[in-house]
Amino acid sequence: MIFCSKSSVLKLLVLLTLTQTFVACKQDPPYIATGETDGVVDDSIHVENNAGVYFNKALSSDGLNVEVKTSGNDELKHLSLDVALDGKVAIKKTLTIDGTIVDAMMADLNKDGKQEVYVFNQSAGSGSYGQLFAFQMDGNRMDSIILDELPTKYLDQYMGHDSFDLQGKHLIRVFPLYHEMDPNCCPTGGMKKLKYKLVKHSGELRLVLDNS
Repeated sequence: MIFCSKSSVLKLLVLLTLTQTFVACKQDPPYIATGETDGVVDDSIHVENNAGVYFNKALSSDGLNVEVKTSGNDELKHLSLDVALDGKVAIKKTLTIDGTIVDAMMADLNKDGKQEVYVFNQSAGSGSYGQLFAFQMDGNRMDSIILDELPTKYLDQYMGHDSFDLQGKHLIRVFPLYHEMDPNCCPTGGMKKLKYKLVKHSGELRLVLDNS
């Protein structure tokens, strides 16, 4: 038989009380909804909440309506073209892009009765290199338009900073010319203006230099 003093009994009771209190404090935290169900993460909630719209422009001509929109974040952006013909959705096209859309325009440069959409993009970074996304609308079809590469005689003086515009039957491309020691910020070679016309060659739609 083990005999305990009153002081020992009191110490034992205090120890038991502290142990119960500690266990009670170690209970699981309350459940917090995180978009997870049965171990599957629903990424669409996160993407949707963080996908801002950077550019949105509506173009229209003769019953053809095109909404040009970019969405996403700084690391990944999508260019969407929603085409409606006479009020009915005809085409939806989405591209992944790098950079910032600065403008979009509609025209019929070659006067064949089919509208084209021209979307002007500037790449990320100090160069802000110009990029063109262009398509011709043909009923329920969207045909790509290819921009000819920059002539080799300008490559040594080219460092980006392009701008695009439509004037009459031409696509206009303007960019500064750099001399060998020019920093990116300060070109000293003046500005170069190129005119492109839309032609169909070997089944492809191309924007080619017009030197006329």
